Amino acid sequence: MRLQDFSVHGFRSLANVERIPIGAPTVLTGENGGGKSATIDALAFLLDGSVLADADRTYLDSEPESAVVDGRDPTRPRSPETWVEGTFVLTEAEQESLGLPEVVKIRRYYHEASGTRLEVMRDVPADPLLRDLASLNVTELRKLARDNGLETAGVKAELVGRLEAFARESPQTKEWVKASTEIGRALPRLIMFGGRTPSADDEVRKVLNSRYQEHLMDPALQGKIADLEEDLRRRVTADATDLCRHVEERCPDLLSVRIEPDVSFKSGLSKTEIMVSKLAGEPVALAASGTGRNRRVTLAVWEWTNLRLAEDGEDRDARHTIVAYDEPDTYLDYKHQRRVMDLIRSQCQLPNVSVIVATHSLNLIDGVDISKIVHLKLDGERTIVERFIDGTHDDASEHLASIASALGVRNSVLLYERLFVGVEGPTEQQAFPLLFRLCQGMHLQSAGIALWACNNNEGALHFARFLNDHGRKVAFVVDNDSRTRARSIFSDTKLRQYGINPERQARFIGQSNELEELFTDTQWAEAANRYWPRNDGVKWSAEQIAAWRDPKIKKFSDALLENFKAESDTGPASKVDLMFKLAAGLTDAEQVPEALRELFAELAEIANS
Repeated sequence: MRLQDFSVHGFRSLANVERIPIGAPTVLTGENGGGKSATIDALAFLLDGSVLADADRTYLDSEPESAVVDGRDPTRPRSPETWVEGTFVLTEAEQESLGLPEVVKIRRYYHEASGTRLEVMRDVPADPLLRDLASLNVTELRKLARDNGLETAGVKAELVGRLEAFARESPQTKEWVKASTEIGRALPRLIMFGGRTPSADDEVRKVLNSRYQEHLMDPALQGKIADLEEDLRRRVTADATDLCRHVEERCPDLLSVRIEPDVSFKSGLSKTEIMVSKLAGEPVALAASGTGRNRRVTLAVWEWTNLRLAEDGEDRDARHTIVAYDEPDTYLDYKHQRRVMDLIRSQCQLPNVSVIVATHSLNLIDGVDISKIVHLKLDGERTIVERFIDGTHDDASEHLASIASALGVRNSVLLYERLFVGVEGPTEQQAFPLLFRLCQGMHLQSAGIALWACNNNEGALHFARFLNDHGRKVAFVVDNDSRTRARSIFSDTKLRQYGINPERQARFIGQSNELEELFTDTQWAEAANRYWPRNDGVKWSAEQIAAWRDPKIKKFSDALLENFKAESDTGPASKVDLMFKLAAGLTDAEQVPEALRELFAELAEIANS
């Protein structure tokens, strides 16, 4: 059973948050207190049934202002109900064994009057009396059978079977009903790591408890109740020994690592304490050996977990696992942050594993496609979700800006390891992201490239000089005629004035003047027939387009715009629309002019060198 997305209602600041995806990975980011940790805790409530404390329930909005003291009112009422709802995708075997469709909604629901229960949305009889038949006694069952014209003879099992068959054929409706124990057992396993205060002891307990539960379900242990506790202790001890070996390999400054698990059959792994020996010195408890070392050992524990997940992944029918990280690279240096990124990337490749990461780390944010980022921010006291949807570069820029604002970072930090490309104006700013993605198979942002439109504004050169002075990578991509156009900011003299090397940092495009000239007459004719058909019904032809390529008469882009607008009521509104529509209609990288393909490959190489 794979969790596709989940929604949260009435959980801390998550009063009404819809459809947070669970992917490979999903990255949660945003301001402090914006709901990242709450989102992961809400996921735990759904999958593990973790206890819902009063402090987890969202405050009700309506409260007299006079009752508020220091921004809070201790008597302010909280929401009477909380639920976390998931959309799950089932395998064929699960569909058959659980009697559920391929896609089903399951939620963990709490009400202050009735407590918590797991519910599933499914077809049930429209008549409430025909539900939960097994809970009725024989007298009630016979009356219900008689009222529906059914035979009333027989024992309880016969009456229930007769009524259930009748109920299946009666009118149905979709409602939330109590989920069976089997459905609860089939939910994905959740392994939660991290948190602002790192504790390798806690991580060891989590991972060994998870292994304990897996061993407990091993069919080979069935029927061995008397010997079960000893078997489990032996198995978990072996896991602990293997884990120690791995930590020693990954933390060479430690002479030895010892973990002594105390296994209880009823409560699982009740205690773990990690003792470490440095290359010089006596064994000490890891909890007392420093935050940095604690976190590095924790990272080694996570890596060991990954090895076990990989082993489990060989079984395609194995229970799905969601690994949740909360600020995983806090207190780690850059080298170890890269190990966290590699770990998450490798887990995302496993067939039965999904990953969700709550982070402020730009390394983690920049390490995934921008579409995998879920930005959480507060609107008053309530969390709202912003997600990047494939579209124009403007949308992506606004999204990146909101992330930068939420993180409170300086531009120099946000720009780390990125290439900034100044383009001439909105035409290139709209079209380049589409063309680049088609050629390189990724968004500009995923490649570490950000565009900004210069619009012949000298302020763009001030910005470029600032980036240069701070060791950032800068390039300009502009039309060929910009070098000689009157008052252009892209002349060689002007660029050098601002510290830009025109031979090394400027790329000039266009067969003679501009971007539009690079595309063939046939491509323009096909785009025009698709988007701007002629009013007289005659098809645009490549020969017509070719006749407009005379720089002595008019710029090619001007000729395109004027003729398409004159002959079509749906003609392009502007040069931006003209070039954007052509770019949007391309479906193969080979359709992009060779000069642009080479340019985009060069930019991608510069950005990642």
